[in-house]
Amino acid sequence: MSLLGALADLATTADLLAGFRSWRGQAFSDDAALQVARGAAVVLGQLGAIADAAVATDVADTLLDAACDGAFAELQSAAAAGLGELGARCPAAAKPLLGELARSDEAAVAHAAQRALASCGR
Repeated sequence: MSLLGALADLATTADLLAGFRSWRGQAFSDDAALQVARGAAVVLGQLGAIADAAVATDVADTLLDAACDGAFAELQSAAAAGLGELGARCPAAAKPLLGELARSDEAAVAHAAQRALASCGR
């Protein structure tokens, strides 16, 4: 997944969003789907940072939804990291959530949220 973000292939963003939503839903019964969703969350943030405004909003909304879901700490931390990757496109609504997640008992979630807070909106 990180190669996709590095190449900034914006044509794949819609497919990756759909895939992320699907993998996230499958994560309860499929560990491989959980792992793919983790990687996709960060790449989506990278792509959303350079996509047009409508796509960036869709990415942000999708990542916010995942970051609010504490069912899988590894996916929640990846969604927080993806929000941080959005940089200036990270929505103001993400900051209170990231602040809350930064105080999580899950170390990976707290660390990802702290890092995301430093770049969210910048």
